[in-house]
Amino acid sequence: MKAIKVVPLSFWERFLGLVLTPFMYVLSGTFKEKPQQTHFWNNRKLTPNEVGSLYLNKMVSCRGIKGESKRYLLGFIPLFHIPIFGGWRNYVVVEPKSVFCRDWYVGWICFDGAFGISRIKLRGPVRLLIGPDAVSFFVVEVKSGIQMPARRVDTGRVGDGDLFSSFPLL
Repeated sequence: MKAIKVVPLSFWERFLGLVLTPFMYVLSGTFKEKPQQTHFWNNRKLTPNEVGSLYLNKMVSCRGIKGESKRYLLGFIPLFHIPIFGGWRNYVVVEPKSVFCRDWYVGWICFDGAFGISRIKLRGPVRLLIGPDAVSFFVVEVKSGIQMPARRVDTGRVGDGDLFSSFPLL
């Protein structure tokens, strides 16, 4: 497998995400859970070569959820990240299978053609939203850029305040 290079977030990108946190709490519709952390500068698209080098048997695959809103309103408003306006609420909790994969990035391959990887360095489980289309999530170890096996921990719903509400939501 080809290593996937991910440029970590800069100080200013992390700072801007922190500044937006109160606004993200409002958009999520709940103050009981960690809010959505995904912003356009936190992600990058995968190249066709990177997508082709990934192993499906190391991913967590999820069916789409019938009735969920489309990803974008009017082609550019990211409705899927705005639960108070009908965005996605269902999520899967994912983590690396290996205890030796301490710091990692998460990426996705969606049936609707969206392929990307988050630049947010993770340590521990993460909540990942599920929309109307099938999606597979993968784990990349930070130092090596190598795909590691991922595992599904559980599923949940934003706003339920469940056991996973303190995990990052991407």
